[in-house]
Parts: sequence; structure tokens; C-alpha cells
Amino acid sequence: MLTKGVRVAQIACRDGEALVRLAEAFPRSTWHGFDHRAAAIRAARVRAAAAGVSDRVTFEVTGPGACEGRATS
Repeated sequence: MLTKGVRVAQIACRDGEALVRLAEAFPRSTWHGFDHRAAAIRAARVRAAAAGVSDRVTFEVTGPGACEGRATS
């Protein structure tokens, strides 16, 4: 499934390490990380840029309830 390309979200992504590694392993999928800490999101964006995966990984500062209604099929 991941090799064909899917959209994946991680809540509480911290510094994005897991999503960046996944983006490197599965380049057809897109990855979206959310965390309530701005410093963590800044670090995640730097990590993604350094790995060259910013085109398929996004990170967003968010709070409780911010992801409601975002699920799509």
C-alpha cells in the first residue's frame, strides 16, 4: 500500500524523524505531521529539508481538535 502511494498523518510527530524516514523509504506516499510544540515543528521542517523530502512531507503546529474532519478516503 505505501509503495503505491497513500496519505498518512501522524499526531504528536515531535521532530519528524519517523515521517522523514518513511518518506525516504516510500517516496510515492505523502506524509503530514502535527504537533502542538512550535519548536518541534521547526526541527521537523529542518530535518525534512536536510533529507530532501520536503516535497512529500509537511509539518504543522496544531492543538486539540484541529485534525477533526480532515480524514479523506
